[in-house]
Amino acid sequence: MGTCDFVRVVPFGILLLIGTVGRVGTITIMQISPITLSYVQMIPQDRQWFKHNPASPEAIKALRKAAGVELPAEYFGLLAYSNGGEGPLALSPWNLCLDSAEEVTSDIENKTFEEFFSGFVVFGGNCGAKLIAFDIRGNKPWPIVSIDVTNIHLAENAEIIAKDFVLFLASVGVVNT
Repeated sequence: MGTCDFVRVVPFGILLLIGTVGRVGTITIMQISPITLSYVQMIPQDRQWFKHNPASPEAIKALRKAAGVELPAEYFGLLAYSNGGEGPLALSPWNLCLDSAEEVTSDIENKTFEEFFSGFVVFGGNCGAKLIAFDIRGNKPWPIVSIDVTNIHLAENAEIIAKDFVLFLASVGVVNT
């Protein structure tokens, strides 16, 4: 199918792929769907990322339904590329352990975080005492927060680490120096 040197989601649900997708030096524009995103390199090859197999379209569809809010297309694109995984972050909490679509769906359906983290959609952590989540208490775009689960005030200590998922994704796999 070719390689993709640059991926950018632009307004109105359009995915812009720049690189060698089918022909040398092409710009391909396509409507976003989990199926088309499944082959896209969401995390550039020069970054550190322990990739898992892609999420199935069924798992992504189940998560979309369970979420109850419209989560960013880039998040579903990441899951379609790597359904879970681990790598460094260029911002606090300095590491991302991405939960699979199935784990996030299960947590939502079982209300795992509802008692202490109402208003958040947890999609990972730092493999330690911090959760990483969408803060859906306000308006879109949902900011990405880090929550220290050892703090007695729990949800009140949610720290915004990126104003949206696109900025968050730009820091995934980047080693902080």
